[in-house]
Amino acid sequence: MAADSLYTKAQPLQWYPDAYGGGLGHPILGDMMVEQTVTAVLDQPHTFKAHFRATHLNNDLHFTTGQEFPAVYTNLDYNRFVYYAGTSPWTSGATTTIFFPILGNPNPPLYVPELWGALVNSQNVGLTVYAPSQDPLFIGFQAPDPGPGGPTDNATNYFAPLGNLTIGRGLVFEGDVYLIAGDTTIARKIVYQLHQTVSAPDIFAPYEATDQPAQGSTVSGVTTVSGWAFDDRQVAKVEIIVDGVVDGIATYGSPRPDVRQVCPASPVNVGFTYSLNTAKYANGAHTLSVRVTDTSGNITLPPNEVITIAN
Repeated sequence: MAADSLYTKAQPLQWYPDAYGGGLGHPILGDMMVEQTVTAVLDQPHTFKAHFRATHLNNDLHFTTGQEFPAVYTNLDYNRFVYYAGTSPWTSGATTTIFFPILGNPNPPLYVPELWGALVNSQNVGLTVYAPSQDPLFIGFQAPDPGPGGPTDNATNYFAPLGNLTIGRGLVFEGDVYLIAGDTTIARKIVYQLHQTVSAPDIFAPYEATDQPAQGSTVSGVTTVSGWAFDDRQVAKVEIIVDGVVDGIATYGSPRPDVRQVCPASPVNVGFTYSLNTAKYANGAHTLSVRVTDTSGNITLPPNEVITIAN
């Protein structure tokens, strides 16, 4: 910690303690230690860098899920979300302003290719957050409060970039986000300057989906394992795992234009396929999973599927 920074260290409580043997009046500590160091960016007005370091304290495995990095909350008046929604990022294209749905309503992720978003008031003033290591998928909601209003009520607006993360034994996760207060037009210019100067490490894992075999399938002989995977940098390998042991490496890079239609950040050639010889395994139930590793060593490990082999 330096004299010009603010440092905090905390072991958060579980959001839902009931799932861990706790409940009302019985909080349960989480299994992550979170450190945060906030420092002013001296050559930019109203700009701060928040460095996060999270350490997994247990030996268990948390399968890949979307992680909020960071989670951003504002008071009620800052309810307009501003971002760039086009397909030509970093060209000063027109921004988009929306109102997020009320919490609990359908809320698909947004494609945010410039990796920044802002919650602002009617004067276009608010908080802009730039997450240079994130993936371009953001979520958000409004949570109004029936009370009298004001800066201390329970109303809030929220958004978060989502990146895939598998949390295994001893994981240490580090990254930076930038916070800019004030007018969003000025803040976007600052983001563009940061984009030119900040070195953003690759800290998130690839996206993956297995198309076949489906969960609960009964298979025999040589069966095809197929799906798709993509990364913000590059996929290095796709491994097929049966009962916790690697069976082989899938062929990767076949065209999947359907994925790109849904996920604009995806390249076209993201399909994988593998011929699994089920005769090597006893008849009965087995676990099947697909492990995807990118060129930075980040790993996606979705929950296991259960299949039944019947030869």
